[in-house]
Amino acid sequence: MAGLGFFAFMAYKIVRLVEKARNLKLGLEAEWAVGEELNLLMKEGFTVFHDIPGDKAFNVDHVVVGPNGVFAVETKGRAKLARKGDKNAYTVELRDERLHFPDWASTEPLDQAKRNAEWVRQWLSSAVGEPVCVKPVLVFPGWMVERKSRSDVAVISGKECVKYFPNTKFATLSPKLIQQVVHQLDARCRDVEPTTYRPVKA
Repeated sequence: MAGLGFFAFMAYKIVRLVEKARNLKLGLEAEWAVGEELNLLMKEGFTVFHDIPGDKAFNVDHVVVGPNGVFAVETKGRAKLARKGDKNAYTVELRDERLHFPDWASTEPLDQAKRNAEWVRQWLSSAVGEPVCVKPVLVFPGWMVERKSRSDVAVISGKECVKYFPNTKFATLSPKLIQQVVHQLDARCRDVEPTTYRPVKA
């Protein structure tokens, strides 16, 4: 009997580990996909940063800087329901300050995007010595997004990235402020010690 209990416990642990690994892989692929879309904005004069380390154990997936503002971008990978040909299976609705997926609803992704944007705002404002407004953006690659109500967070699909940022009039940044913001982000992103690759000492 004890042997059966141990086997059931181990089977449960393996299932949870497999599920965690699948979610991590999905999240990583989502970040890569959105990162590639955002990199296209460089042709439009934007500067794009990826994986910006925060003060504690968190990071901001992407930050986009342009003459029309600073954008803190959070990427969310979500598995789709297996209903071929049914667009409702891969559509998320923004309604009443809540994200409605086909099988559940949540506010946490919106809250996280707001928290990250607020941290970027406070840090940049302190670093450059003047207020810097930061727009929270939440991206769902591979999903269709229907916006049924307004929100402080811009919720878009991965394919909307290229059009959203150039066409959004969020703020007006002077060339000097853009340079200061880019300098701070560049310094923070470069100030990360590599873990996989370490230079060999002579």
